[in-house]
Amino acid sequence: MGRPKTPIEKMKARSPDGKTPGHRNLPVPVSPTTPDRTVPELPADIEAPRAVEEWEKVWTAGFWLKRDQDYHWVEMIARAYQDIEGYRAHIKQTGLITKGYAGQDAANPMIAEIRKCEATIQKCLQILGFSPTDRAKLAIVESQAQNALQKMIEDKRKHDDESQRR
Repeated sequence: MGRPKTPIEKMKARSPDGKTPGHRNLPVPVSPTTPDRTVPELPADIEAPRAVEEWEKVWTAGFWLKRDQDYHWVEMIARAYQDIEGYRAHIKQTGLITKGYAGQDAANPMIAEIRKCEATIQKCLQILGFSPTDRAKLAIVESQAQNALQKMIEDKRKHDDESQRR
């Protein structure tokens, strides 16, 4: 069967000059979709205030997110926040300590569920690019794009200056 091809993005990250190990130019990956800057409609069954707030925050802060690819990750974050609110309300009613199956004192099992939801939130945010490491990677790409834009503007100015001199 053979070894699978290395993704273009990975090859670009390894290549300082934009060439393959065989010295061929790397193709420029083209995204099939462009980011939509508006906040998508919140799923109808998500009502918890913190879940609604986080839904807005993630879509607003994540300018690079794409609805068709990232919607479900953001939805998982909002649902986890909604679950946390429910678990905390249950803990408030029953207390932090409950009776175990043998009558001993035990931590409320909802605490473990809250921790699982928090882990889900953290993982989803990392996948979406909100961890410090992912932000650093994004900043590198943004600076490269900014440099390319700046070079293009300078080239256009030079071209315009040359045109005016003639």
